[in-house]
Amino acid sequence: MTDIFVAERENKLGGKKDQDNLTSVKKQVPPFPEIEPKKENPPAREEEKKQRFAHEELIHFKSKEIGLFSSFHLYPINVSFKEQEENEEIILLLRKHFVTNFYWIFLTVVLIFLPIIFFLNRSLFPVPPIPDKFNVMAFLLYFTIIGAYVYINFITWFFNTSLITQKRLVDVHFVDIIYHDMAVTRLNLIEDISFTQSGFIKSFFNYGDIYVQTAGEKLHFDFLAVPEPDHVLNVIENLMGGEKNVQ
Repeated sequence: MTDIFVAERENKLGGKKDQDNLTSVKKQVPPFPEIEPKKENPPAREEEKKQRFAHEELIHFKSKEIGLFSSFHLYPINVSFKEQEENEEIILLLRKHFVTNFYWIFLTVVLIFLPIIFFLNRSLFPVPPIPDKFNVMAFLLYFTIIGAYVYINFITWFFNTSLITQKRLVDVHFVDIIYHDMAVTRLNLIEDISFTQSGFIKSFFNYGDIYVQTAGEKLHFDFLAVPEPDHVLNVIENLMGGEKNVQ
């Protein structure tokens, strides 16, 4: 039985002589050339590394909801600025902490209730009788002024923003509806960065001022009353690669 089995294998392979020829042919086949692994672009790899560090610093903010009154936006959607480059991504959008609006909001509430208090206590304020049509006009004018006051203060807070990308810092200074100013500096031009958080209110609500000194056209960038100043500073430091003086 064993001899028959061996004979069948020899026939299928074309005999022992053919096997030797086949082995000889295999030995003559040149080996495949080695393919060198594709080298990554060092600047691109370094840029990706810095952005990953910045993302790790902000990862715990992912659960925060982004709303109209938010002053700390992580990777904001549908936000851009003039002269933004094609592959430039906005990592952080910052505004003054919303608690800094307390003064004008409180004053608005007082002004709204002031005429109500006046009409409920007219006996305490002796004034000559005024026709109803003038009362209505005065009422409309009064609340129009209050509405304009609220609108101006809100858009001033909303559009005064600071942007941090993987390449630059952008400071948008909104003066009024007609005029606004924008200053930009690259991260490699930053020479010194620090933040201050003094006083009970700032410590309780966790906001502070970030000061950036650069070698660019604008020597100083001030991000005032921004939330989470320590995390913002660490993000800028990571994007810079830790090469500058960070206090």
